[in-house]
Amino acid sequence: MHLRDPVILAFFGSVVATVAILIDRRLRSRLTALDTWAQRSGLQCERLPQLAVLAPFEPLALCAPVVAVERLIRGTLRTPRFAVEVHLAACLTGNRHRPRRQLIGIFASHPELPPLRVLPRDDGEAPKDLGFQLMPASALPEGYQAEGFSPLSRPITQALGEELVRSGPGWRVELRPGRLILATSTLSVEQLDAMMGMGLRLQQALLHALTSPPEGSPPGTPSSTPSGTTGTPSGNRGVGGYLN
Repeated sequence: MHLRDPVILAFFGSVVATVAILIDRRLRSRLTALDTWAQRSGLQCERLPQLAVLAPFEPLALCAPVVAVERLIRGTLRTPRFAVEVHLAACLTGNRHRPRRQLIGIFASHPELPPLRVLPRDDGEAPKDLGFQLMPASALPEGYQAEGFSPLSRPITQALGEELVRSGPGWRVELRPGRLILATSTLSVEQLDAMMGMGLRLQQALLHALTSPPEGSPPGTPSSTPSGTTGTPSGNRGVGGYLN
């Protein structure tokens, strides 16, 4: 029997294709925390979407490059003050041989947010080639560091610091104009709830930091109006807002 025999090659090719199909079906059918959370919340969860779904948000400054998206939930977070687009993704990052799972939440936000990221100290996963520089940020809790491109606003770092104290260790935060991005390596229903609550509270705190008149300004100084806000929503789910 010769290994170059076309019949043998076709047989091996069909075996490989069958195994790939079975693995793909198993990955699609296996329930994850995002499937459970989406079902509980009445939302659609996309299974194994194309990697290109995250292309509009790349490069992500919080983790190694995303090599696969296992699950994706898209919706709108609504509160009495605003409504924002949200993407929740369970991803594999790093390389395909030894990938790491990351839960990533991408929230549409205020267009005047400054570009910065907050990482655990001595972080080894975030990309180093994006130009971020270590910046003083005394308002952050112990164990975190802030990086940016210019000196950071005290109201912004204070809002981030207060939320990180409340939420505990293990979070990564990126701000960019129009986006708030959160990441954690813990993937569970409870962590999804925590991410939604953290995202909502940070939206409100950052909005306040950006739109409140500077300290010492004359009474009656107008504050800027955030874009993309809407009126009062028709419902509520858990964290002071709801996703649909």
